[in-house]
Parts: sequence; C-alpha cells; structure tokens
Amino acid sequence: MSDQMKRAAMRKWLQAYFGTVLKIPADQIDPGRSLFEFGISSRQAVRLAGKIEQQLNMEIEATIAYEFPTIEELAGELIRRQAASEGADT
Repeated sequence: MSDQMKRAAMRKWLQAYFGTVLKIPADQIDPGRSLFEFGISSRQAVRLAGKIEQQLNMEIEATIAYEFPTIEELAGELIRRQAASEGADT
C-alpha cells in the first residue's frame, strides 16, 4: 500500500472516530480544520492517544492532538511513525 493510500485510510479512520466522539457524521469533519474547532475537550484529546495506541499498537504521547491538531496533520504524523517503526523492526 502506498503512503498516500495509508494516509487516506488513516484520515478516514480518524474522521470516523471523531464523528463518533462528537456525534456528527464523519464526512462533515474537515480534515484540515482543527479538531478543537469542532469542540473536542481536553479529556477527549487525551483519550485519543489511548485509542491510537490500541489501534496501532504503538506508544503515543497524551498531547498528540495538541501537537497535530488537524486530522490531516495527525494522519501524516501517525503514518510517519508507523513507517519509522516498521523500518526499525527490519
């Protein structure tokens, strides 16, 4: 799978996750807009880290949503970390 396809899949997963959390349709979440503009709380942002850790089986700092506040930025960073982790495993 290409990096572009991985990023699109990650973006879709994040949109679905936040759609559920925010109780809005995932397709209404603009991946270039800050998640905090949609009204996520700091508690929800921290929970995101735990959800990502479970889903991707990698350690994620609790502040990741603050460092990468849009789905687009977050998806890119998570794909970058996955690639680095996979490279370290070989």
